[in-house]
Amino acid sequence: MGTGTGQMRKAIFAVVSAILLLAPAIASAQDNGKLNASPGPDVIKSCQTCHGAGGNSSIGSTPRLNGQQAAYLSRRLRLFRETATKPLHPSTDMLGAVSHLSDAAISSVANYFAKQPPTEPDAISTPLAAEGERIYQSGIKSENVIACKLCHDAHGKGHGDVPRLAGQHKDYMKNEIMLFSVKFRDNKLMHPNAENISAHSLDAVAAYLAKD
Repeated sequence: MGTGTGQMRKAIFAVVSAILLLAPAIASAQDNGKLNASPGPDVIKSCQTCHGAGGNSSIGSTPRLNGQQAAYLSRRLRLFRETATKPLHPSTDMLGAVSHLSDAAISSVANYFAKQPPTEPDAISTPLAAEGERIYQSGIKSENVIACKLCHDAHGKGHGDVPRLAGQHKDYMKNEIMLFSVKFRDNKLMHPNAENISAHSLDAVAAYLAKD
């Protein structure tokens, strides 16, 4: 990745911290008996405490949920719920709350945010962003990185349980790639790309896709 071990550890810590930002809000909803098979407006409001109105987060380390693929959001929430019961996973209020969510509740939350108007990426206005577009569309043969569009759609919209990337925060995307590179996040297709892409190329792709 072209970064030192210390920098990568800091990046991983930052992303894990971002994941846990929802902890107080969801834990509060749970304490008030709001989490059930069909979560209502109060639960959605709790999510928006960290992720912004309609899921349009204004915090670079907190992912935007608006317009995200519902199947992807559902899968991520179910993974949180499953890992919350594993002894090797850190015990947190966030994971504890998710462990009590039913499949119906997860689908309800995911569908709500998926239906919100997505944030569109910035227009290509820099050489770095233009380079990122070329990488996204064609890959990097010298780095053994395949074209991102092959999975994430030519415009970064994603499909099914493949996430939307267009309009996401730059810092969040870069940190997630680092998590894939050290296999903190598990995805057989993402591991080799994340391991092989250089720091500069990653910056370029993020500049092309992001809205900050």
